[in-house]
Amino acid sequence: MTILIDLNLSSHWLAALDAKGIEAYHWSEMGRLSASDTEVVCKAAESGWLVMTKDFDFGHLLASPKGGRPSVLLLRALNTSPEALGPTLFAALKSFQQELLEGALVTIQDHLDVRVLPYRSE
Repeated sequence: MTILIDLNLSSHWLAALDAKGIEAYHWSEMGRLSASDTEVVCKAAESGWLVMTKDFDFGHLLASPKGGRPSVLLLRALNTSPEALGPTLFAALKSFQQELLEGALVTIQDHLDVRVLPYRSE
């Protein structure tokens, strides 16, 4: 499992993820600083990576008819540092590994919320 960290999150996540044996890249290492959300999603999808972000637009991109990949870890908290959300994030990665491999939106805040992708309207 490899994670692509969006620009809106600190690159300090790289060391925290590496300490847990999780391969990760920060978007600042991968592409243009002015890249659109779509560009970030496409890079992650092409590479088979997860996206970690605090940008709510990613959920909308995945809800589109062509959505469902890549999986997204959405951090929804005032403090999105590894120190504050690391334990919850690592628990989510362990608990929802299969869903993340198949396509899911995992929201990480005071509690976890998982939605399997693509979204289905019923």
